[in-house]
Amino acid sequence: QFLTRLIEGSYPNYENVIPQTNERKMSIAREVFAKVLRRVSVMSRERASAVRLDLESDKITFFSSSPDLGEAKEEVAVDYKGDAITLGFNARYVLDVLNAMTSEKVILEMQDPLSPVLMKEEGREDYKCVIMPMRI
Repeated sequence: QFLTRLIEGSYPNYENVIPQTNERKMSIAREVFAKVLRRVSVMSRERASAVRLDLESDKITFFSSSPDLGEAKEEVAVDYKGDAITLGFNARYVLDVLNAMTSEKVILEMQDPLSPVLMKEEGREDYKCVIMPMRI
């Protein structure tokens, strides 16, 4: 026997959370993104697994540090044309999204350092993920 209770109320309008317009778009190989994120986040052993991403024209620099462990920094070529922007993320959250994806490339669409970032698979409009940056 299986018993459940009905909960009254309306389902939240999740579509309001998904950014509709983003001025900045970056494309990067999904496997490369995941591998670099794993390597760099090793130096950020705190609960937040904070990693800073410095995005400039055609390159992204991953950076993390810990007073006890030191720091890690790695630069990767990306497809990006736009103003420089610095974002902070919990590496574990981004890796969870990347591990759920199957495409070769992933697209990040963003507005500013503290606005929600839209992550999409290249060539698939049916898969979208919104991730919030963090202050670093």
